[in-house]
Amino acid sequence: MSTHPALPVPGWVAVQTLRHTEGLAELSRSEAAELGPLLSRVSAAVTQVTGSPRVYTYSLGEGCPHTHILAGPPQGGLRGKAFIAALLDRDETLADQPAADRTAVRLAEELSGPTPR
Repeated sequence: MSTHPALPVPGWVAVQTLRHTEGLAELSRSEAAELGPLLSRVSAAVTQVTGSPRVYTYSLGEGCPHTHILAGPPQGGLRGKAFIAALLDRDETLADQPAADRTAVRLAEELSGPTPR
């Protein structure tokens, strides 16, 4: 997991495969079986750390031939399509490097704890 690769938006992280894959269809059965619970855990951590009840996820696969699933809360008073469009357009009003770094540390701490059952 890393921060959003294109824009430092607080709470936004990228979940990526350990080995090179160009999309979800290339995951092995065991990798695919791990992905759902991992995304659920990341989403719960984002909610816990940011206080946002809504966590968006997306994976486009354009411009970067790797499997990255991005997850995070809406920001800047934008929701749904308007927020995702701003994020994809790299709207600098969403960016806050210091806050993104602080939030990433808190997310790492949250995720380093025991796995919930």
